[in-house]
Amino acid sequence: EPDLPIIEITAEMLSRLNAELPEKPAEKEKKMIKKGVSSEDAKIISTDLLLAELWEELSSRSSPSFAAKWLRKELMRILHEEDKSFPELKIKPEHLVELLSLLENKKINEETGRKLLSEMAKKDFSPEEKVKEKGLGMVSNQKELESFCQQAIKNSPQAVADYHKGEENV
Repeated sequence: EPDLPIIEITAEMLSRLNAELPEKPAEKEKKMIKKGVSSEDAKIISTDLLLAELWEELSSRSSPSFAAKWLRKELMRILHEEDKSFPELKIKPEHLVELLSLLENKKINEETGRKLLSEMAKKDFSPEEKVKEKGLGMVSNQKELESFCQQAIKNSPQAVADYHKGEENV
């Protein structure tokens, strides 16, 4: 076209534009694998820009491989069940960080984590507050566990008697 001006593209312009582009999926995948993420998880997460960005945020405050596992398996499950994309869900990234922290620190078990994540998709809340409020935390103190066991034995004399008679399914 004769009326279009000639634009000279310099190496500096290309460099600046390349710096502004998001990381390519193959580069992101390699980076994730170097941080301990399974190649399968890395491949799936790195091809979705929003999930990859969310993984970046989560992995800076959680184990990269643990964050990837939960994103790929549990969050993807929720996205498919709800037939939505991540921005359409009610989950705030900081609450997802809280949930992963509770799981990693063994404050809740995986089943509780899955249930909380499903609830978080529908309504925004702090998982830490919900765990405290509903008493969903795991007991890991040995003395506390022993106390619960002794209380259960004390409250179930018939089951104890049946066990002493040889019944194991009490």
